[in-house]
This record gives sequence, C-alpha cells and structure tokens, in this order.
Amino acid sequence: DRFVAFDLACPNEIDPNVRVNVDSFPEAICPQCGAVFDIGYGYGYPISGDCRYPMKQYNVFVANYNVHVSN
Repeated sequence: DRFVAFDLACPNEIDPNVRVNVDSFPEAICPQCGAVFDIGYGYGYPISGDCRYPMKQYNVFVANYNVHVSN
C-alpha cells in the first residue's frame, strides 16, 4: 500500500558511481563489494555481504496521476 524508490548508489562504496544491479527482484546486488540488498519489502536492508547500511530510500506518492519523489 506504499511506494518507495531506492538510490542505486551502494551505501558501502565511497565511489558514488558504483551502482547496484537489480537482476533478480527482490534483490539488488553491488558489483563492487558483493553486498546483496532485499528491496522486496521496501526497506533495502543488506541480507549478505559486508555492508551494514540499508540503501537510501525515497518516499514516492501518486498525485493527479503524476509520480512525485521526496526524501
């Protein structure tokens, strides 16, 4: 009943250009550090690897059939 969006930058990497891949939903995988994140429930928590931080999350809401993203 709610929508979220995630920043594709891996929270474990210093380089903001390292992007996680969503090849098999509900998991996002960092190609650099190998961290795996669960995005299926809308939280982005790490489920394996050395990362201790969740992915940056943005709230999404629909208004007048337009999608808006907020921090």
